[in-house]
Amino acid sequence: MRAALSRLKEREKLRNLGRGIYGLPEKPMIEWSFNRSWRDYVEEIIQWSGHWVLASWSNNAKLSRSESLSKEDLLHRYGFRKWRPQLFIRPDNITGGLPAMRQRIATWSAADQFEFSEMRQVEMKLETHLMSHWNDSVQNHDNIVSLLNDSLLKTRGEITGETVAEVLSVGRCAVKSVLKNPRLPEPYGNHANLRELSTTLATYEVHGLELWTQYLEKCLE
Repeated sequence: MRAALSRLKEREKLRNLGRGIYGLPEKPMIEWSFNRSWRDYVEEIIQWSGHWVLASWSNNAKLSRSESLSKEDLLHRYGFRKWRPQLFIRPDNITGGLPAMRQRIATWSAADQFEFSEMRQVEMKLETHLMSHWNDSVQNHDNIVSLLNDSLLKTRGEITGETVAEVLSVGRCAVKSVLKNPRLPEPYGNHANLRELSTTLATYEVHGLELWTQYLEKCLE
């Protein structure tokens, strides 16, 4: 436990409030804020006008492989895919357009050297080629929805360590599934399927919070 607490402190996920007393950071970590934004992540989808957002950085030669991968992973969080060397692209179907996307990326520490631009009037042949970069990302969330519903029924009984552990694990799995969706425009994406998952997850989250509240109250008795 001491080793785990020490690692969490080093990563600034916990802070030491006194001898044997720990608390959460004064400011939420950006990763935590991003994970908690899964509701907004779904609601940000808007109708696509055919425009694209491009992201790149100009000093690729000065970056180590790990630094380059870190930047690529950050862009992947927001549905970008590599089109050409150090050039990433995604459909501009997220609310706020280019300025808002620039602001989202800028909240991360690894984003100080990104450059953004917009591309319009793309020929159909090129559009088809660009959309092929997401072939491995098209998701069907039906299995996650079923998992949430099954777990909801299963954990409505006695509150135990096993049940609260399950809702935490299943809830994390569902959130991860939402945030991995690149939010492609129709007909390339499936917004109805994603929204069904979001609605089911919202119900499950309320259930999970109630379970954990009751479980912690029992532990303190």
